[in-house]
Amino acid sequence: MKLKRFILSLLPALALASCSEYDDPADRFTPVEDVKPVRNVLMIEFTGQQCVNCPTAHEQIEEYEKMFGSYFISVSFHGDATMMGIISGPMALGTQDGVAYNKHFGIKTWPSAVVDWTSGDLGSNYGLWITKLIEGMIRPTDLDIAAKASVTADNKISVEVSMRSDKAQSPDAKLMIWLSEDDIVKMQLMPDGSHNMNYVHNNVFRATMCGLYGEQVIIPANAEQVQTRTIDIDPAWVPANMHAVAFVYTESEGVISVVKVPVLTDAE
Repeated sequence: MKLKRFILSLLPALALASCSEYDDPADRFTPVEDVKPVRNVLMIEFTGQQCVNCPTAHEQIEEYEKMFGSYFISVSFHGDATMMGIISGPMALGTQDGVAYNKHFGIKTWPSAVVDWTSGDLGSNYGLWITKLIEGMIRPTDLDIAAKASVTADNKISVEVSMRSDKAQSPDAKLMIWLSEDDIVKMQLMPDGSHNMNYVHNNVFRATMCGLYGEQVIIPANAEQVQTRTIDIDPAWVPANMHAVAFVYTESEGVISVVKVPVLTDAE
């Protein structure tokens, strides 16, 4: 896949409460030379239902999905009320894990993003977002990762992750599995200040299957490693709309390899 040269137009953000504000023209237009991706890249988005600027970020993510296809993987984390999200009630998409990740990455304004775990808080500077995404896509990896996710007969989601590397990976390597869900219709505060009660949220983080910061995994050279994790299905989830995002990372190197697969149901 080769991405032709294009100019990405970045919309200026509108400010409300603690939402980010960037109005530097240099942040709105980023020229991108021909790019040949060699690996998938993970963007951790920090968002909120009470964030007036966050729909603009969601539009940017949709553009990245069109431009980069499967090379681009995004998971959206909602926090609590102090983080522009809602964590309780029928409209809530926030989770305690989302709160913890917001704090871990030091997120202060919303929307924001972290690319491949180690980019740091990129705020809502969309020029930085796409720069870091491209840097990640052209960075080679020697670790192949594949995954399969399905609903089991006892109403659980099971995810099997296969890993194989040309060289032994760091003993600090950790395996992470996140579940996300698309097509969730919940309230969202819009740029004009109105409340859209039928807003469609995508890539919403639902749960982690390996703890908050992953589980240590030993990956020797030229030997396949297979790990399987299961989790009970929450009644609020719609498995047919869900994906598993599996990746291996270290705190120093960031994401080494990442893959996203749909959760298969009995009907599939």
